[in-house]
Amino acid sequence: MKVLNSNVNNIPVFDNLKATFDFNQWYSSKRAQHRLTCGSLGDALKRILGMGYASITRIDVGDSFVDKQYNEPLILRFNGKEYRVFIQVNKARQEINSEIQGPYEWKFGNNSCIEVEIALPLLTGQGDYYYSDLEDKLRNYYFRF
Repeated sequence: MKVLNSNVNNIPVFDNLKATFDFNQWYSSKRAQHRLTCGSLGDALKRILGMGYASITRIDVGDSFVDKQYNEPLILRFNGKEYRVFIQVNKARQEINSEIQGPYEWKFGNNSCIEVEIALPLLTGQGDYYYSDLEDKLRNYYFRF
């Protein structure tokens, strides 16, 4: 999925990505609502970053501490730069961290835009993570939010 927002004046954005993707800081005036919202500390971006990980891990795995990671980044492109943000979950320590790679020069696409891109897993029916109605569930989820 990719979302673009215009930035025709090339206004500097995301001045502190490390703070934006600090999973120890959350804020939203709408935290009690069960839908994707955004707050001043990048809550929506953190939730988007976690969607791939959440998609490949089972709900109700009990005491399993299997170290499954989703190795696709959230990609941010703005102001002629590209950043890749990876999520790292340590279930045993109950910690979520991010790793930010970049900046890389970005000379392709529309430099007058801000792009946020995330790859979500395609589950093929093999392995432990196949649900026959997953496509419908995902479509309904993304439609609502």
